[in-house]
Amino acid sequence: EPTAGPAETLTPVAPGQPILSLVPLSGTVGITLTVHGEGWPVGAPVGFVLAAPPVEGVFQLVIPVTDTVQVNEQGMFDLALWLPEGVGLENVPQAWVIGSTGDGQVQVVATYTVTTTTLPMPY
Repeated sequence: EPTAGPAETLTPVAPGQPILSLVPLSGTVGITLTVHGEGWPVGAPVGFVLAAPPVEGVFQLVIPVTDTVQVNEQGMFDLALWLPEGVGLENVPQAWVIGSTGDGQVQVVATYTVTTTTLPMPY
């Protein structure tokens, strides 16, 4: 049966590296981010951790994320990711969202810029 042929053509291989993008790109903690992936291995489970940027190559703050997502047939996924407050992320300039496949073969970092206030700037 020629079922293998079409299935192979439906598995897109994205040029370059898998990407992670965040919406929004900056703001406060205590919000939900939308994490969007493209070019990931089809069907792979992707897990996440939140982290402060490493200091001298060492991560001082890593927050595990229980949510995982499965990559769809287009190599894409979307996940609503809670950015918790009170865990130290409000004290760092950036929060890293690190996505990695279950086998650890793919790992991508997206950067979220942490702002310290939710108030609009006074005019």
